[in-house]
Formats: sequence, C-alpha cells, structure tokens
Amino acid sequence: MQIDKKSIRAQIAGRRAAIDEAERTRQSEQVAQVLSTLPEIQSAKIIGLYCAARGEMSCQPLADALVALDCVIVYPRVIDTHARTMEFAIAESAAAFRPGPYGIPEPRGVSVDPTLIDVLVLPGLGFDTQGGRLGYGAGYYDRLMPQMPQALRIGIGFDEQIVLTLPVQDHDIFMDMVITSQGIVYRGKRIP
Repeated sequence: MQIDKKSIRAQIAGRRAAIDEAERTRQSEQVAQVLSTLPEIQSAKIIGLYCAARGEMSCQPLADALVALDCVIVYPRVIDTHARTMEFAIAESAAAFRPGPYGIPEPRGVSVDPTLIDVLVLPGLGFDTQGGRLGYGAGYYDRLMPQMPQALRIGIGFDEQIVLTLPVQDHDIFMDMVITSQGIVYRGKRIP
C-alpha cells in the first residue's frame, strides 16, 4: 500500500519538530562542512540558498562558510502567491531582507537570471535515497527549477527527514544530491 503525500508529510514533520535546538545546530553545521568542501560548491559563481522557516535546516552556517569563496549568494523571493512563482535575488547583508508574504525573510536586492545560478541548495520536508524531494505542496521550486536546468540541485535536511522512498509525480523534480549530517545520502548521474 502506497502512503500518500499528506500522510508522509505529517510523519516527517513530526519527526523534524522533535529535534531539539542543539541537535538542529549540530546537524546544520555538519551539513555546511560537507557542502563547503564539495568541488561543485567551491567552483560555483552563483549559489542559491534559502532562509529557513518552519523548522527547516539552517543555511546560515553554509552562508558563513561561503564568505571565503568568490561567489554570489542569492535567496528566493515570492513574485506571485496566486501563480505560486518566485525568483532569486541578491541580499547584500542581513539588513537587506524583509518578511515575504509567508513571513519568510526575502532579499530586497536585484533579481538574478535563474540560468546563471550554478548551485541551488533546497529545503524540503523530506527526501528519499533516490533524490526525491517532498516539499510543502505549493510547488514553488518545482515551477522554478525547469527555468534553471544547469543548476546543480542539492537538497539538505536533518537525518530524521530521510526516507527510503517518497511518492513522486511526473512534475516532481529530483535532486542531484541529498545531504544530511551523515554525509551524502544520494548522488545523481549529473555529478561526476
């Protein structure tokens, strides 16, 4: 019997909510260490991150590590809540963010052509060991990723967010890599 997305979202959300703050920080720092040593990250010119919300893994340790690299960091911002579209923009500093329509900090800076983004680090409610990603159901990333086929898609999350298999649909976009504090959980065919 196949578990539906709504049920699995509830299960994974419960496991993620049970992670205490010290463990969240530890795992976020370990993922940042793994990511910052990847050749794909070290050679990237533009990297898309996200501002954590709803208990997601923090990208701040990774953003701090990326300061030493000669790259531009961009963050998503919602363009239209009805069409469920977003774009990526530059944030020059922590003060360059404002709450978006969902209360998630969004950059105020100039938007960036999605075809210029080399690496996209994505949040998710859950990931599987085949590169599947389970979002929150709105499809913002699934709509944006086809505009950026060149971008290496890296899903990050807590160990508790990994399952063997997720129910996926034709429109779901797979990750090129999935990373937790345990290391690389999945490495796709697009990565040498």
